[in-house]
Amino acid sequence: GVKKMSKSLNNYIAFNDPPKDMFGKIMSINDEVMWNYYRLLLLKTPAEITTLKVMHPMEAKLALAEQLTARFAGREAAGYERTQFEKVFSNRDLRDDIAVFSWTDLMGEVDKPARLIDLLGSSNLFVSRKKARRLTEQGAVRIDGERCTDPHQPVSRPEKELVIQAGKRTFFKVVH
Repeated sequence: GVKKMSKSLNNYIAFNDPPKDMFGKIMSINDEVMWNYYRLLLLKTPAEITTLKVMHPMEAKLALAEQLTARFAGREAAGYERTQFEKVFSNRDLRDDIAVFSWTDLMGEVDKPARLIDLLGSSNLFVSRKKARRLTEQGAVRIDGERCTDPHQPVSRPEKELVIQAGKRTFFKVVH
C-alpha cells in the first residue's frame, strides 16, 4: 500500500487480473495513496479530489475500485465485485461464487474422518500442500468459524455442509 507498486514486491495490479483480484487489490491500498490513483489513473483534477475527500474513505475507495475495475473488466463485473466485496467484508457473509465440493470429490467414497491437510490439498485451491499446511499452523484456517491449527486434525464427513476458510480470501464448502 505505501511502497511503490512492483512485481517484485508482489503488490502490483495487472490490467489482466481477474475482476475479483483487481477489486480486492485496489481495496487494500493505503488511504493516502488512493488519491494518487484517482489523480494518475482516473485523471481527476485537484478540485475533484478535494470534493471526493469529503466522502468517507471506505466509500471513496469502493468508488475507486469500482471505476478502475469497470475500466478493465466492464461495468457489470465491477458492480458484481463491489456487491461481493461488501457482502464478505461489511456483512461477514460468503461470496455467491464460493467453490463447492462434495466429500466424494475430495476424499472418495471413504466415510471415515480425513486429515484437514488432505481435505485442503484435494481441493486444489492452494499452490501446494506446504502452503496449506503453513496457513493451518499459523491459525489462518477455520472450519465453520472455528480456528484450526493442526494440519492432521480429523475432519468428519459433514451431515449437510462445512465452510472452510483459509487465509483472508480462500473459502470453499464441502457438502455431504
